[in-house]
Parts: sequence; structure tokens; C-alpha cells
Amino acid sequence: MEKRISRSNLKRRQESPYPKKESKRGKAGNTKDAKTSLDDLPDELIEEIFKLANTCYPGHLPIDKIRQQRKTRTLWSICLVSKRFCRIAEPLLYSWYADYNSITRRHFLRRIAQSPDHAARVREMMVRLEENIFAAQPHEGGDFADIFAAAAEVNDILSKERWLVDLARGRYESEASLLLAQTPNLEELKFEIDKSFGTFYGWTHRLARWIIQTPPEAGHVAPLSKLKSLIMVTEGYFQMLSVQDFLGIPTLRNLELWTPEASDEDASDWPRAISNVETLTIGPCVVGDEFIKGLMASCKALKSFNYAIGRNLLNQRQWKCEAIDMDRLYEALLQHQDSLETLNIEGDRSQHVLTESFRLTCFNNLKHLTVSFASFIAMGGPRWAPLDALPGSIETLHLNCFKEHWLTLSAFLSDLVENYREEFPRIRLLELLVDGTAFHFMHDKLDFLPSRLIWAGIELRLDERPKGENFLYLQPVQSTPGTCSVISTLVPDDLSEPRKADRGVRSWKMVFPERSIDTPEKE
Repeated sequence: MEKRISRSNLKRRQESPYPKKESKRGKAGNTKDAKTSLDDLPDELIEEIFKLANTCYPGHLPIDKIRQQRKTRTLWSICLVSKRFCRIAEPLLYSWYADYNSITRRHFLRRIAQSPDHAARVREMMVRLEENIFAAQPHEGGDFADIFAAAAEVNDILSKERWLVDLARGRYESEASLLLAQTPNLEELKFEIDKSFGTFYGWTHRLARWIIQTPPEAGHVAPLSKLKSLIMVTEGYFQMLSVQDFLGIPTLRNLELWTPEASDEDASDWPRAISNVETLTIGPCVVGDEFIKGLMASCKALKSFNYAIGRNLLNQRQWKCEAIDMDRLYEALLQHQDSLETLNIEGDRSQHVLTESFRLTCFNNLKHLTVSFASFIAMGGPRWAPLDALPGSIETLHLNCFKEHWLTLSAFLSDLVENYREEFPRIRLLELLVDGTAFHFMHDKLDFLPSRLIWAGIELRLDERPKGENFLYLQPVQSTPGTCSVISTLVPDDLSEPRKADRGVRSWKMVFPERSIDTPEKE
């Protein structure tokens, strides 16, 4: 039988005269460090943190991934955490807007009509068209009242009565005009048009008449008055003359055109020197030479020209189209020989061929050049001296090489270091995009060709096709001649053998012995 122990028989432990020690584990929030949280930070600092989570629209992602990112944007989740977070993060959501359908567009219009502060936050806008733009979609009762009230106060519109009628019917171009009229601080505007839609010259022309050609009221900020970048992308037919309606915007600095098929009717009738565009990008499009010359003639002083042949911005597929005549392109570039700093001509070896008449020595401010290696060699004429066709202001040279060019490439590198280094004192970077044959050839010759580049103070970046498989970057250390820092996907002990199973990126330093250039002995 168990013996019962009464409470009176239990002896109490004597209390210690010393103060009790706090538990090592403690309670949450007992220490000063634990009391500091994100809520204790000022609004300005929290806003800067939230800006890092506000990933804007990635320009080169396929449409499916773009839609997926729309649904999983981080700021949407942050707005649901607390009222304070919502107050700080919600305006950041309105710094970028991507049009999807009439429902989301009208909700956005209603919100910026209710809050002008949110409308002033909008900096980037993407308008995506995938439906029949001319089909009227009726409004819902709640949205229509706020949207129409905001539209009634807009005076920077030509033919306002007709515009309001179209807005009441649910016509898209009227809603797009209201989007632009309600966002006075818009800096980047991008149009994406699906191939099922066809031409959109008509509504962009009307939009331009409504928005651009109307003089603003006194003391009122005109729509698109702060626009810096305009990007037009379409998978279908594109009326290129619609670009002329936007060239008169004084703040416009960047213009990009991407389309597989376009019309260049009356392309020679371009206004001259009216646009402040500094960066012009033309994707693969079936246009005549007169269009290119006319568009460049409309720009006052181009600083950067990019001609991307065969690259589709929407779904990253290759378009099959012929390039314009490169000699005519050269004539168009001559109009900007005093201001051009960057020239980028992309495309494979069969789509553009430069000749010895494509000489860039008169472009005294040209700093960055990107061409295929075949075109680069062709610029040198029968002597194969392409460096004679370049100005001494070149700082960066990017060449797209193929397997049949690796022997010529080695001769070019030797010629650059031994005979032309003094004529190109500013060159600091040589980028080579090569296939597997040339890539491993360069590895085998690390003690010969790249070492001379390092001693000459030229950084070498070697990327294997397709870009991202293997790469080797050699950056010279200016304080120690002959020494370079190396970043590569290959192991430092055996660079000539790729290890595709191990995709780690490694970095180390390499020291090259100095090599003297052999000179013929004099008799």
C-alpha cells in the first residue's frame, strides 16, 4: 500500500538571499534587441525597403511568365499585412501598371480618379492588346460614374464630345487616352499588340491627336509631358507612320520599335530634326531603306543606335526577315557622326554583311561597337585590317564569333596588341561571344593571346554560345601589371576541360609572365 505523503511533511527549500537570475531562455520581447521590429522603423525607410520588392515589368520575358508575375507580386502581399504597410506600399503599386483586360483597366482608372496622389505615382505603363479593340464593352455601374466624372474634367483632348461618347460606349482607345491623361508623371510607355489584332495605326493616331497635339491649359501639366521612353511591340502588321505622331514630344529620349511586318508608304516624307530622341532601337521589320533614313533624319542628335535583326521581344523566337542594305544604313548614320556613341548591330552571319565602305573613322565620339566578327573583318577590306576602320575613341568592342572564325580571331588579337595598341589608348574591354570550338581554343592559348591583352590593360570577357553555358572573364589589376582577377564556370587547374556537372562560379587571381615581342635583327 502506497504511503501517503501529506503536505505538512514536505520540507520547503530555503529561499536564497541573492536575487533570482533571469531565465536564459526568457520571454519574447524581454530584451531591448527583441523589441526592435520593422514597425519601429520610420515610414521613409520602410518605403525604401518596399521599393526593393517592387519588381517592375521585365522587358524580355514571355507573356506567360509576365502574367504569372502579375498574380504573385510581392507588394500585393505586403499590403495585406497591416494598415500601416498598406498605406506605405499601396502607392508603390501604382508606380507601374500593366494593362490586362477591361475589368482591371477600369478598376485602375477608378482608383486613380479617386486618388490623384496615386495617379502622380505612375511612372511606367504597359498596354497589352489581345482582343478586338473596336468591340465596345459595357461599363459596370460603380466604375462608370467615377471614370466618367474624371473624364469630364479633362480638357487636354481634341473632339472632347466624341471622346466622351466613345468612353460611354466602352471603346478602348478612349479609355487608353484617359489612362494617359490621368497619369501626368508617366516616363515609360510600352504598347504590346497581339498578332490577332492586326494594325493599330488608327487608334494610336487618334490617341496622339487627343493627347499630344492639344495645347495644355495655363498652369496645367499636359499628358505625356514627362515621357522619356516609348516602346512599340507588335506581332502583327504595323503602320510605321504612327511613330511620327510621338516624335514631337520634347522629353522623349528612347524609342524602340519591334515588329515583323510594317508598311513604309510615304516613308520619305519625314520631318527633319524635330525629335530629341537619343537612343533608337529598331527590331526585325520589313521596311525599306527610306524609312530608316527618314526616321534618323527626324532625330536631332542620336547617341545610341541598336539594330536587332531576327530577335522577337514578345516570345523570344527568331523571325526570318531580311535586313536593310547596310550601305544605306551607313548613309543614315552619317547624319549623327558627331554625336553617336554606341552602335549595336545584332544578327547572325547571313543576315547582314558590312563592306569596306562601312568606315567609322569619322565617328569621333564612338565608344561602344557591337557587330558580328565576320562583318568586323569585312570592314577591313581585302587587307583584313578592320582596326583601320575604327576611330581611336573606341572603349568597348563586342564581337559575335563562330567556329570558322577562331583562327582569324587569334590573328586579330595579336594584331590589336602588337600593332594597334597605341592607336586605341581608350580601349578597356573586349567581349567575345563564341561557340564551343573557339571557346576552348582560347583556353588552350591562355598563356599566349589573353596574356598579351592583360599586359596591355584590356579586360577580356569570353562567353560560350548559347550565352550562359560557360564563361571566362579576365579583368586586369591596374596596380599590378600582368595580374588579373578571373571569374569563370571552369576550374582554375584545367581551364581547357569544361565540367558541366559542376555549375559553380569560381574566382581567383592569375599572374602572367611578361612576353617580349620578337623584333627582326638588323644586319
